Amino acid sequence: MTWRSAIALAALLQAGCLGTRDDGDACKHEWSRPLEPGEQVNGHDPVELLAPYAGRWHGTVTWRDGQVTDIDIDISSDPPSPLSAYMYCDRVGQVTTQRPVAVSTADGALDDSALMAASVAFPVDGTIGQRIPHLSPLMGPFGPPASTFVDRDRYQDGHILIEFIWNTPTSPAAGRLLFVGQLKGITLSDQIELGTIVF
Repeated sequence: MTWRSAIALAALLQAGCLGTRDDGDACKHEWSRPLEPGEQVNGHDPVELLAPYAGRWHGTVTWRDGQVTDIDIDISSDPPSPLSAYMYCDRVGQVTTQRPVAVSTADGALDDSALMAASVAFPVDGTIGQRIPHLSPLMGPFGPPASTFVDRDRYQDGHILIEFIWNTPTSPAAGRLLFVGQLKGITLSDQIELGTIVF
């Protein structure tokens, strides 16, 4: 099975009470808390389940003008914040983490950092469900050849998104590099495909 994931800004679930039980005793009490050291969920270790979402993804980029270069996406194994357990009905329904990511291309077009949010779900039936990780936008400058495909005078701001195509829950098979920018003078945003990625 292939999953498609648009990479967008992602953050850990906000801590705090989000609701209460109603008069019919239907559970509406949801919050998040730090995962305790060594804590297991349904007999599974969330740290081990999230471990594959760290390391290096190496591939090649074919820019829209046909030039080809290498791309590296390095994901740190040391998250900047502890794992977060999302509680639902007094049980752990999901565990989430954020990890720093460095994205670079051999031709120097990209050399930026981002955050990746990864999570694993724990349904009521005791199974586990891998969630597709999300990479936040690349907000820094980018160079040629990618920069030559965008007329920055038309935009008041802009960033790069990486859209992944997944063949397994823990590593991408391919992707696209997209420029997304807010056009000047109007409320519409524009999207330009800069290149495609193969891992």
